[in-house]
Amino acid sequence: MKINLAISYNCFIFTSNLKTEQMKTIKIEDLLLKANELLAFTDSKTEYPTTISAEYKEGVCVMIETALHMANRYKGFTHLIPNSEYLSKEWFTRKYY
Repeated sequence: MKINLAISYNCFIFTSNLKTEQMKTIKIEDLLLKANELLAFTDSKTEYPTTISAEYKEGVCVMIETALHMANRYKGFTHLIPNSEYLSKEWFTRKYY
């Protein structure tokens, strides 16, 4: 499966060449909302399984930072759990702007 990626100021565009050429466009704001929702998750919440690891959150951070930088929309982030241990699950519990 081949996946192409293009990012503009407002959109994140995925294309793939499975059986037919498909294209899906999502707004950067929607991607940001979903990333922030996943990153804000703590084990005390029940909407997602408690298996969201530090590595998973780190992957979400890399994805959203890349998308925001490529779209010239990066405005930083804040930690939601102050004074958390470096690279722990709490370290990646953050919100991007």
